[in-house]
Amino acid sequence: MQAIIEMTGVSRNTLRKYQARFDRSGIGIDQLLNLSDKELHDLFLRSPEPQPNRRIQDLFTLMPRYERELKRRGVTRRLLWKEYRAAHPDGFGHTQFNRYINVWLKQAQPVMHIEHKAGDKMYIDYAGATLDIADTATGEVRSAEVFVAILGASQLIYVEAVASQGKEDFICACRHALEYYGGAPEAIVPDNLRAAVTKSSKFEPWINSSFQDFASHYGMTVLPARAYRLVTRHSSKARSRSSTGRIFAPLRDHVFTSLTELNVAIYRELEALNASAFKDRTYSRRQLFEEIEQGALAPLPKIRYELRNELRATVMRNGHVPLSADKHYYSVPHIHIGHKVKLLYTRATVDIYHHHECIASHARSTRPYGYSTDADHLASTHGS
Repeated sequence: MQAIIEMTGVSRNTLRKYQARFDRSGIGIDQLLNLSDKELHDLFLRSPEPQPNRRIQDLFTLMPRYERELKRRGVTRRLLWKEYRAAHPDGFGHTQFNRYINVWLKQAQPVMHIEHKAGDKMYIDYAGATLDIADTATGEVRSAEVFVAILGASQLIYVEAVASQGKEDFICACRHALEYYGGAPEAIVPDNLRAAVTKSSKFEPWINSSFQDFASHYGMTVLPARAYRLVTRHSSKARSRSSTGRIFAPLRDHVFTSLTELNVAIYRELEALNASAFKDRTYSRRQLFEEIEQGALAPLPKIRYELRNELRATVMRNGHVPLSADKHYYSVPHIHIGHKVKLLYTRATVDIYHHHECIASHARSTRPYGYSTDADHLASTHGS
């Protein structure tokens, strides 16, 4: 061996490694001399195949499913990591898990940050996606809209599922948001929602009169998001999507049978979201709100705002008047049959007036073609 070292200049340890590889190969000298350059390279110089890492193998078998899951509404890498660790207690930490996700997906998502003044603005919008409610009796599935409000400074979020994007549901959800925050900001910023903005404009949008009344009741200015203010609009929408996604994801496999049941589940996830720490921070939305923004909000008035709609109709021969919005009928005293009356109605009540006098009051019902009847209103010929 010493002679070979002197002839080639190769170290003793390297020669021993070559000898060991030759011995393990099981081939003879004659075969060795007939090997090609590539075969000689593979025999003596090629690094041995690394032993497979069981944890990496286990993780990468899950990657196709994770790729699909990440395309589902609201599913985040952190949620998938939590589910992964629950099933694999000896699995990778979040940082390594995220790195392997990056290897698989080869993508990144930038995030924009904008500073806001405490108590300045509340941004409102709909989540864009809807949530399903199943009727167990009929099997019918209907979609619930998801209202989102975010305070600019603390980013404390409020989320509520509503029946529609109609004016009544919208204003009621806005009121619930203010009550959740326990105060009103200086301005409310709707993202050109039809229930808030009658006509969008770059310079002077037209504000829906009912929404303007609501804002005035709580001492707020309405500042519609203008189309040309891309930074503000895109930032607000990004926060909405990110926040609601973290609420939707844990609910994605649940079946809800009523709006109330859905909102109970949303509220549970909402509280968890507001109590969780920001990424790369030691404090949460709730803590930041209580520290910098809660005291900056204006107190709410003692009287809650109620949207009152007005409708005029004629009392029918059966002593009832139709509320066309619901296709429901309400009774009035029979002496008013044939009279023209005015209906003032909120989400909860229907008051009927004749010549400025309230002649009947009912709890509002949205049952189509149903009748709400006060027995005292009926003429004796109608019976009970």
